[in-house]
Amino acid sequence: MAESESDWRRRLCLVPLPLEQALRQAYQGISPALVRQLLDGLPDPARLDGPVGALESAQWGALYGRWRAWLEAVEAQRFQFHSGGCSDYRCWEPTASGAIPPPGPPGAMPINAGLAGYYGERLTARRLDQHRGALRQRLEAALARERREADRQQELLAAVPGGEDLQRRADTLLCQPDPPRAVIEEAQKLYHQARRLRRSVAAITPRLELHRGRLAWLEASLHYLERSEGLEVLAELEQDLDDLASPRQGRRQRRRQAGQPQPLELRTAGGLRLQVGRNHRQNDWISLRQARRGDLWFHAQECPGSHVVLKASEAAAGAADLEAAADLAAHFSRARGNNRVPVVMVEAESLQRIAGAAPGTVRHGGGQVVWGEPDRGLALLGAATSP
Repeated sequence: MAESESDWRRRLCLVPLPLEQALRQAYQGISPALVRQLLDGLPDPARLDGPVGALESAQWGALYGRWRAWLEAVEAQRFQFHSGGCSDYRCWEPTASGAIPPPGPPGAMPINAGLAGYYGERLTARRLDQHRGALRQRLEAALARERREADRQQELLAAVPGGEDLQRRADTLLCQPDPPRAVIEEAQKLYHQARRLRRSVAAITPRLELHRGRLAWLEASLHYLERSEGLEVLAELEQDLDDLASPRQGRRQRRRQAGQPQPLELRTAGGLRLQVGRNHRQNDWISLRQARRGDLWFHAQECPGSHVVLKASEAAAGAADLEAAADLAAHFSRARGNNRVPVVMVEAESLQRIAGAAPGTVRHGGGQVVWGEPDRGLALLGAATSP
């Protein structure tokens, strides 16, 4: 602090280095981020990359003012957190005349809250990315297994029409006059194979439908994974994946431990509640457990996406309310990149749980196709989350 501007300037000019190198060589504790903060906003920044001897007096004066402000903040421990600017954050006021809040109680550093928030957000984002990547690998591996099983069942089903050919071959063998014993045995084998193929249809078809249902469920899981924004939602999605291959007893126990799902809730311009499931567990909760007579269920047609329930049981729904629900269903679907998305609207009371299917899987009869616009859904979501 006792160093004058002329002495400070002379120290930096001992060697014709760029200003950043001169500062870091002449003084200890000067980081690249601090140098950027010292130089931020100074006149004629192009000259700052050249040798220090090329700086003009106005630049030296402005830079020395910044230098003094930093030294004063360090000496008085007047730190405060600022985000953004030439670096991700800074911990001091860069102008000598800047307003600095009074220091807190002895030993207190208000900057800690800012730093904790800054690094806390980044560490949480890193954990979220790591968790999302691990879950994506599990889902893709499960998808590959289900595709192999579905293909195998499809091949077995495709072989069933060959039973008629086996039947005709057996008939031809037995139509021979006085067929020998070997021919009769061969015909019996062909009849047996034909019957087995015909009986297999009853067994193959349900298995094929099961694998197709699981494939659709896993595709929807990948969609929810890409839209996930919190560790809680990821944990629920991971639990759903565990439930897919777990006994019913373990599934019930884990659901009790997991607690109540927390779907997204917002209101239409008319004041009606809207519920949006962001994973299978939340879909199951709003569609099959919380829906009441009079509620309306929305889902993008033939496309992975969220269940949306309009709580029309609480008040009469108008055209604007129906439009908002359809727009949200379009926005929270894989088809959100389209301008318009066909959305199925069904009375919630007609939804049925599929026995043995994964959570959030429903079936319904009838319904009406309406059109939703994802952009309008995004606007509704933004209006609901804005202060």
